[in-house]
Amino acid sequence: MLVLSIILIPIQIMVHLQVQYLICLVLLMYKLWVVLEQPHILPILVLGDLAVFRQLYLEPILIIKYRLYLYPLQ
Repeated sequence: MLVLSIILIPIQIMVHLQVQYLICLVLLMYKLWVVLEQPHILPILVLGDLAVFRQLYLEPILIIKYRLYLYPLQ
């Protein structure tokens, strides 16, 4: 069971991240278009990007650490 979870958790995270990266890419292209059209909303978009960074990079790392804490490697 432990070996199975060690194999499946990274696969789950990778699939999850790839979907999120695709969504982020689409959002980034949309944002670039919006900024070119209306430059005054740039600060709002930067704050949104910080939230996306937190979700994409920090939360998966915390999830991995938490799972390793719950099921330490023997």
